[in-house]
Amino acid sequence: MVAHIWQYEFVWRLRKASGTGITRSALNNKISLLNRKKFPGSDAAARFNWILAGSLHAAHLYFEEEEGFEPSQARATSKHAFARTGTWVSRSLIKFWLWIEPDPFAGVARRGATSLAQQMWGDAMRLEERRTVGVISCCVLKCPFNEYFQTSGRPDITPTICEWDAAWMIAVRRSKRPINVELRSTLASGDACCEFAFVDPRKKNVS
Repeated sequence: MVAHIWQYEFVWRLRKASGTGITRSALNNKISLLNRKKFPGSDAAARFNWILAGSLHAAHLYFEEEEGFEPSQARATSKHAFARTGTWVSRSLIKFWLWIEPDPFAGVARRGATSLAQQMWGDAMRLEERRTVGVISCCVLKCPFNEYFQTSGRPDITPTICEWDAAWMIAVRRSKRPINVELRSTLASGDACCEFAFVDPRKKNVS
C-alpha cells in the first residue's frame, strides 16, 4: 500500500516536472519490460525497493523513448521528481525522533546504527557498523539499488537514489540537538561503501 501511494505521488511529480501527460499505467507498462530478476532481495522490503528502482528506471525510459528527451534531460526530470517524492515522511519521522529522544546520539549508540536500516531495506542490503570516538557509522557494503543499476547498464541513475535516501539527513542537520550526520562515501562514486556517520558534536576528538 505504501509503495503504491508513493508511486502515485511520483507520477504526479513527474507530470509537473516534465509538462507531459505521463500516467501511472504508462509507467507500469515500462516497468513490466524491465528485468525484475536483476534486482536483489527476496523479502517484503525488496518488493518495496523494486517499486522505487523500477519506477525511476521506467521514468527515464519513458521520457527517452516516448517523449524524445535526451538522456540528460530524462535523468534531470526524473531526478527532480524522485527527490521530492515521499521525503516529507522521512523528514517528519526524524523530527519526531529528535523531539522525543532525550539524547539522540546516545540512542543511536544504544540501539545500533544498522538495526533500523536493515529492517527498512531488507535482506539484500549488507550493512556493517563501525565506531570510533564520537562517531557511529552505518556502512552499506552491498546495495541492491547500486547492484541493479550497474547490471542494467544505467549506473548514472544510482546517485538519484542516494540523494533521495539522504534527504532525512537535512532534518538532523537543521536540528539543534546534539547529533549530526554525514554521508562520507558512496558505492555509486566508486567507494568501498556508503558511510552514514552519526557524529556527537560534544566530542572534541572525533575521527
